[in-house]
Amino acid sequence: EASGSKEAWSKSESHGLIGDLEGQGMCIVISSSEWPEILGMSDRSVVRNEGTMKGELNRSDATPETIMHMAVS
Repeated sequence: EASGSKEAWSKSESHGLIGDLEGQGMCIVISSSEWPEILGMSDRSVVRNEGTMKGELNRSDATPETIMHMAVS
């Protein structure tokens, strides 16, 4: 989780690298608690809570509401 300017810069650099790798057809796994990051960068989201997989959503079905509902169910 980025908390300062140095971490935020590193996060920006990471996002650029992720985009480059995705463009090469690679699969990228991202773990984040930030909704914009999850929804903006993911083709598919796997929802986990306390180490248990709660479900999987494709980009068109992944909203903060559907993710949260899945996480607490």
